[in-house]
Amino acid sequence: MTGPTALLALVLTLAPLSAGAQLPDTLPRQTPDTLPRQVPAGPGDLVAKVAGVCRVQIAPAYRYLGGQRFILQEAADAEQHFYARADTSGKILQLYWFQVESKLPGQGAGYNYGRDSAITINDIPFAVSLREARGDADPPPGSDGAAMMDFVKAAGLTFPPMGRPLRIVHTAKPGARQELMVIYLESKAMAKADPTFDGVFKRGKRALRFVACH
Repeated sequence: MTGPTALLALVLTLAPLSAGAQLPDTLPRQTPDTLPRQVPAGPGDLVAKVAGVCRVQIAPAYRYLGGQRFILQEAADAEQHFYARADTSGKILQLYWFQVESKLPGQGAGYNYGRDSAITINDIPFAVSLREARGDADPPPGSDGAAMMDFVKAAGLTFPPMGRPLRIVHTAKPGARQELMVIYLESKAMAKADPTFDGVFKRGKRALRFVACH
């Protein structure tokens, strides 16, 4: 998916690259936005070829902020893209954080979300969970949450008090080493209408259409 910084601290580092990408064992550590982006993205469209998902269509009300790719904590290749709705002062109303991530060779186990709810969206299986906020803690330095927050702030937007983030993840199967992660974030003012899982999930999926690979 607080003090603005709080809620993003909770989103764990998890996500992939484009399907079938091979990464060398010797890939050096990089800082955000120093690797060429591999996921085509722009207004209303993200071509995330991960397992059964070929692309994601995003409602035109959301402005595309851009993206960045980097090595995440020396363990994964992570590419992030952001789409947002904001008020006239630049405060975020709703934000989609897409992350395509691949574990580097020899770096830990694959992705497994067995504790999350298994939900089908547009005939594609996802693991979905409503995350908990972590007080007023900042995202840990070097985390994907910190990279996300830095990028969004650099795009000129600010985080008001935020509701609980919704995490939506697609992988080929439990233990796969690639994933597509979508974090839906919304202001507390928007969340107030219905802060339950069902309410946040309904709002979070409303602006998205996942297109399956055929």
